[in-house]
Amino acid sequence: MFSRFTSENKWKTLFFVLAGINVAFLCWLFSYLFALPVNIQQDQQPIYDEQTAIFTVNSTRENLNILINSYLDQLPKSDIYNYSVNLNQNVQLSGSIMAFGRKVPIEMTMEPYVLKNGDLVLNVISVTLGRLPLPNKKVLDYIRDHYHLPEWVIIDPARHRIYAAVTQMKTKSHFHVRVKEFNLEHNEFSFQITVPSHSFDLDHLEKVF
Repeated sequence: MFSRFTSENKWKTLFFVLAGINVAFLCWLFSYLFALPVNIQQDQQPIYDEQTAIFTVNSTRENLNILINSYLDQLPKSDIYNYSVNLNQNVQLSGSIMAFGRKVPIEMTMEPYVLKNGDLVLNVISVTLGRLPLPNKKVLDYIRDHYHLPEWVIIDPARHRIYAAVTQMKTKSHFHVRVKEFNLEHNEFSFQITVPSHSFDLDHLEKVF
């Protein structure tokens, strides 16, 4: 009986590790595409204290799917990076990983929610490894305790969610990003890009023209 209990614990631990790789990859992808880590607080309003230009970028589910998966296709081929993202009724991150000597499908389903301040919350609906459903809180607990993520990505196991403080990211070009709309049902996606005046190299433009 003790042997069976120990074996079950090992399997549970392995499941959490494998699911953890899945969630950590999503957070890593988020951070690689957009920003460098900064100190953040949840629901904090972004403050811009200089002259800026504001642009709005609109997109569709189809365009975002192409953009994200084209990026994934360029990653080095390995068992960990064999992923695809599908924006449908929800955000679905799926793929397969090597476990127990064979490929095992893994999938995470999340529901996005845009906050008034422009940050994005991903509510984790389910995590499955093969046909086995995994407890959301346990998986997120493991991610929070074992992975180093950008400071603007907050793992919130108690609420079964991932808080992405996109308004507080620092991009290489000093742009500020704010999510205005992320509506999967109506296929409407809108992002506000704020560009500080110092991001424009006027000296360079004068040389060009």
